Amino acid sequence: MLGHATEGCAALKDQIEQLIRKGYLSQYVYRPDWRRSPQDNSGRQRSRNPQTPHQAIDRRNVEPPPRNSIFRVIDTISGGFTGGGESSSARKQHLRAVMSINNTEKKPRRIPHHPMISFTEEDFKGINQNLNDPMVISVVTANFWVKKVLIDQGSSADLMYLSVLKKMRIPEGKLKPFDENLISFSGEQVGVRGYIDFPTSFRTAPLVKTIYIRYLVIDCQTPYNVLLGRPSLNKIGAVVSTPYLTMKFPVIDTKVGTIHVDQKEARQCYHDSL
Repeated sequence: MLGHATEGCAALKDQIEQLIRKGYLSQYVYRPDWRRSPQDNSGRQRSRNPQTPHQAIDRRNVEPPPRNSIFRVIDTISGGFTGGGESSSARKQHLRAVMSINNTEKKPRRIPHHPMISFTEEDFKGINQNLNDPMVISVVTANFWVKKVLIDQGSSADLMYLSVLKKMRIPEGKLKPFDENLISFSGEQVGVRGYIDFPTSFRTAPLVKTIYIRYLVIDCQTPYNVLLGRPSLNKIGAVVSTPYLTMKFPVIDTKVGTIHVDQKEARQCYHDSL
């Protein structure tokens, strides 16, 4: 093709790499010293006394990777509304819009003004410094004080469990339909009953910040009541520090709200999940 070099074709390189991983084209793959005899093709004996320490490795004991080895990917919870919608057509439309924007002249991204957020030793006050505790807090959702709210930056969705909805005495018929599944980090698909929008307040006396969160409602066994992922955390501009077990977010002007982990609830959730 005119103006197209083979060396610069990314799609071709990807296809070749996939073939190599499946065990094909091995005769064209350079594998230094793994299965070659002590005498190279030129008939000269290779040196057995390397001059530098890092070369003094007995390569006879080094095993090459399996020919048919395939790297498997383990993801976190994915799905929800971050991909453009709850249907495949909506996601395709979202992708086309993104591609269209990328093909036009790029405009400088407008970054919202936020006050400076930092963490100091003061944030450790009243906290037992067990840094392996999950980040569990409490929020006010639909006028209910909800405990055991897990902050999960690896989730692309905000989740509420069906048992919580029942305790709120909200009938399942109030849910709006959602026809897709979520995919957990183990690769399992989790069915979604629907979604619902609730005002959710993050209280850090005397400061309060309230936003509307679109919760996907699922029915499964879990020690948590709510899982807050990237959509809600980005919406409030939250910065989470797991070493300090603290979450901070801008409220008004230069003021910053602070929510510390509820360690009692975090420990209970941890033991319930074992």
